Amino acid sequence: MTDAATKPLAPAIEVRGLWTVFGGGRQPEVVVHKDLDLTVYQGEILSLVGGSGTGKTTLLRQILGLAQPTRGEIRVMGHQANQIDPNLATSRVGMLFQQGALFSAFSVIDNVAFPLMELGRLPERVAHEAAMVKLQMVGLKPSDAQKMPADLSGGMIKRVALARSLIMDPPLLFLDEPTAGLDPESADDFCQLLLNLHQQLQLTVVMVTHDIDTLLEISTRIAVLADQKVAVVGRPKDVIATPRTFIQRYFLGSRESGRFSWTGKQRLAPMENKSHALAAGLFVIAVAAMLLGLTAWLTTDKRQGEIYEMSTSESVTGLSEQAAVRFRGINVGKVVRIGFDPEHRENVLVRIDIDKGLPLTTGTYATLGYQGVTGLAFVQLDNEGNASTPLVTDNANPTRIPLRPGLLSQFADQGTFLLQQAQNISERISVLLSPENQQAIMGTVASIGQSAEKIGAASERIQAIMDAQLGPQRTSIPNLVSETQATMKTLQASATQINATARAATETAQSITHLANDLAKPGGTLEQLGNASQALADSAKAVNSTVLPSVARASASAGRTADAATRAAQRADQVLDSIKDNPQSLIFGGGEVRPGPGEPGFVAPRAPSQ
Repeated sequence: MTDAATKPLAPAIEVRGLWTVFGGGRQPEVVVHKDLDLTVYQGEILSLVGGSGTGKTTLLRQILGLAQPTRGEIRVMGHQANQIDPNLATSRVGMLFQQGALFSAFSVIDNVAFPLMELGRLPERVAHEAAMVKLQMVGLKPSDAQKMPADLSGGMIKRVALARSLIMDPPLLFLDEPTAGLDPESADDFCQLLLNLHQQLQLTVVMVTHDIDTLLEISTRIAVLADQKVAVVGRPKDVIATPRTFIQRYFLGSRESGRFSWTGKQRLAPMENKSHALAAGLFVIAVAAMLLGLTAWLTTDKRQGEIYEMSTSESVTGLSEQAAVRFRGINVGKVVRIGFDPEHRENVLVRIDIDKGLPLTTGTYATLGYQGVTGLAFVQLDNEGNASTPLVTDNANPTRIPLRPGLLSQFADQGTFLLQQAQNISERISVLLSPENQQAIMGTVASIGQSAEKIGAASERIQAIMDAQLGPQRTSIPNLVSETQATMKTLQASATQINATARAATETAQSITHLANDLAKPGGTLEQLGNASQALADSAKAVNSTVLPSVARASASAGRTADAATRAAQRADQVLDSIKDNPQSLIFGGGEVRPGPGEPGFVAPRAPSQ
């Protein structure tokens, strides 16, 4: 056995010449321990490791006095292990079992206070206060005190069991697989808790574990059980460096090969081999350099372009560097710089880089276009007129292309004028449709109606005269002439009045038509503003609600009057045709008209008889 550790303090546990034999008699003897020697010093954390069946748990039970060895001596804190008073052992030794071993019917605080209550030395209140101190010491909250074991997680069960093992303030603590069943994060937290308690309470700890991480993290020394004895004991790095097959396989086997790299008998390296880490780092650097080079190559502008400049006093809202430059809708370059013009500080200077060989002339100009509703601007180039002189530039002293205001700028400049025109039109429409003009229009419509009524009355009189002259009852010619003259005068007066009314209506209609044409002509105010004027909408509502219904009614009445006048004129034509064909009807009245020569039914008169 090799003991490479320096003895820091007096021994806490001494095991000398220990033999453990099971069986005998009819059963074959099984030797577990054979002449085993081990010393645990005060204040250290000693870990027992070994393969299955090497007697780790058996040795722990014998140290605790729970089992008797076949022969040999075990001394704990200077006393024979098998002669220690149970009450003294309880106060001198704490035990953390692998599964916690909590009483399921007790609450957390009752489990922790159980040793004090069992000994009956302290009142329940004092025992609970001491238990609460230990719970806080192991990182549990006061609110956890009344929970039941079934409500706890695996890590909390471990902490409650640890608090119970420390309730008597023992100088010696035994741990059986303290991190078994915990996830890596919980295991790390529990190991850190054990280290803190070991330092604060100056505990001597004996631990049995198969967790290599826990073993290396908190162990002061490691004792390896093999070949029925302690094969080696010492610091972790010294134990791992021991050239024994079992130890190398236990710590450096295939399952643990990722944890260490063996470089000699005196060194424990990190998880990855340094050369492999260096190679991986160089590979990552090389790949990053390749990606940077590829990015630079892809983003480098390889084309040969020409530089032009544009200076403008207008704003260039929406235009940014790298914005597209288009010639008649085709992308030919990009904007490379936007700033203030050093020659005219109030102007904006835009520099563009475009392809060579474009048909630019001295008549080339630029405007700003916008991409849909995004508000992003681009430069649009175009030629004006019949200029054929090519435009030449020098990249050191770029030629300037005039930047004209775009449609949006023009609309913004004309906005005030258009709004003023719209206001003037609204005022004219309001004057046209004022109450006085509405009354005049209504009077004109009423006059048209009265004239139509007079025409209807004249038509009825003509019909009565015709019936009287040509019908069954005849009227004398003088009376007919008088009546006809009176009727004609009436018709003439009505026609004069109708003509005057029609002229007034025509002038009004022409004025409205002219105004409507001014509003609706292509490129007019309405086309530019849309329906932006609320006054125009209000005026239209007034026309719809007041004037148009009256005009419609007058138009219907005039239509009916016109129909009656047409019928009367047709009857008059018939009467005139009848008088023309048979003039004697004015004297002799109407009668059958005999056919003349050449007409169907003509009969020549017979000669008088001799």
